[in-house]
Amino acid sequence: MKTNEFNDLAAEAKRAAYNALGDYKNKHGNHDGGTCNFDRVAIPGGKRTLKLVEQSSLDGYLRTSGMWKGYVLVSAPACYQGSFNTVQVEAMAKVFKAGGFPNTTVYYQMD
Repeated sequence: MKTNEFNDLAAEAKRAAYNALGDYKNKHGNHDGGTCNFDRVAIPGGKRTLKLVEQSSLDGYLRTSGMWKGYVLVSAPACYQGSFNTVQVEAMAKVFKAGGFPNTTVYYQMD
């Protein structure tokens, strides 16, 4: 995938994250409940994908060991630690999955 295509996809994922966050707040209130977590979008692709993520203004890092080796773990655009984080990364994962990264998933990690 070319850089400009990924940038468009990243922008769409960020919009989806903000929309999901707004919808969740409207439905459940402004309290960031749930488990404190480090949930991230997990996009396969190694160093090539990491470079795309870095150029798109998203925040992510490459896992180099363990079960998630080769996945780039991408943070939600709005910094929260509970359900507000989870709904954002789930929305972003759907966009990346539909936009050319079919093996994208969500990395769930509770604190």
